Amino acid sequence: MFGLKANVTLKLASFATDEKMTFLDLKEYKDNIYNLVNAAIEYVSTKINWRVEIGQRKRIEIPEIPVRALREMIINAFAHANYERSPEIEINIHPNKIAIFNPGTFPDDLIPQDFIDKNISSIKRNPLILDVLFRCKDVEKSGTGFRGMNELCKDEKIRLDYDKTPYGFYFTFYRTKSGSNKPFEQNPLSIEEEKVLLILNSNPKITKEEIAFFNI
Repeated sequence: MFGLKANVTLKLASFATDEKMTFLDLKEYKDNIYNLVNAAIEYVSTKINWRVEIGQRKRIEIPEIPVRALREMIINAFAHANYERSPEIEINIHPNKIAIFNPGTFPDDLIPQDFIDKNISSIKRNPLILDVLFRCKDVEKSGTGFRGMNELCKDEKIRLDYDKTPYGFYFTFYRTKSGSNKPFEQNPLSIEEEKVLLILNSNPKITKEEIAFFNI
């Protein structure tokens, strides 16, 4: 969880196509769980697309896939990985999808949709790790994480998929490809700029000559 010599691996990759063939970017880290979770979220946040909506007083930057949903599945991968062998969590960024690989097999008789539709408690592969993450408010031990993630993606019309393999479990978010692929810089507006933005929101057709008559 916190050790300086933790032997957990995170692989981060971007690909030119939806196949795992041509790398655009490849990074590998060995660290503790908390540092790797932060590295993973930071990497994904710089690779997804963002759009801007102008609110009443400031712009709102909206990711193509809810970051809270991505964070839920990234933490889930670390919480339920198989630590009997040195685990390697993978996050693969493709033009049309983001796939998160969890090196811990999903229960044979269950699928993610079961945790969304049914009242099923979380299956604790690593109860001590899960307990620490829960106490730090990073996961829901009650098994509601999938449901919350699904609701976030449902609101944004994000398609989800999964794939069980003999060595782990893939969870996939399908991308919307809207906006810029970089989060916008958080530059605060001055008081004068905020006043101008309020005027523009109330009257988008106003001219700069008309704005000049306001006492800003």
